[in-house]
Amino acid sequence: MNVMRFEALTSALSKLRPEKLHFHCTGDTYPKDVKWAGEGEPPSADIINKEIEVQLKILEANKHQRPRMIQYNRTVPTQDLIVALWEKVVEGRDESVNELQKKRLKIKKDIPKAKE
Repeated sequence: MNVMRFEALTSALSKLRPEKLHFHCTGDTYPKDVKWAGEGEPPSADIINKEIEVQLKILEANKHQRPRMIQYNRTVPTQDLIVALWEKVVEGRDESVNELQKKRLKIKKDIPKAKE
């Protein structure tokens, strides 16, 4: 199963489904891997497949975000962010903020945005 396509499919279905109609996905292909339940008619396969393509483009443009987030969480613990913010705002000290910013900029350099 293609994870990005699965994510695009579930995003498309969530966006387009009628309010009282729910879905269950077991794969990344519409309509083969989707079961509907509830009240109402599901959108047509053409409409859903067009929205899947839109969602894939959005995911592709933002594919740098997830690896960056993982690396940020590994490199800069939340507690360190809180302490650095406190030191900067309350105490007027920049050292911790500057160190964290260096780490942040390195991650952004190592995991760049996709070129358009």
